[in-house]
Amino acid sequence: MGIDVTIAEANLIEIDKLFIPGASGSPILNTESNKVIGYVHAFRSWPIPTGSEIKQTAEITENGNSKNIDLKYNVPLVASLSLGIDTRTIQVYLENGNFLPKIE
Repeated sequence: MGIDVTIAEANLIEIDKLFIPGASGSPILNTESNKVIGYVHAFRSWPIPTGSEIKQTAEITENGNSKNIDLKYNVPLVASLSLGIDTRTIQVYLENGNFLPKIE
């Protein structure tokens, strides 16, 4: 069981690329400034119905008797969005928790 912490000041960074599973806690870098601006937190995925139906024939054998059946299913598109915690918005929280030295 994990620890559930709410940081009221935290903003999320939305990234339109899917992070590799298990990368939680990894830094998110701003390539222009070469600075860490956040860390990997989570991702969300949801289906987008397309109305496209796929049919596939399958052979089923039961008690030595074979028959073909048609399988039908709708193929959704899947959208994914990765989420990071924007460390620029939680500096006070990190300083007060002694995760970062206080900047005077």
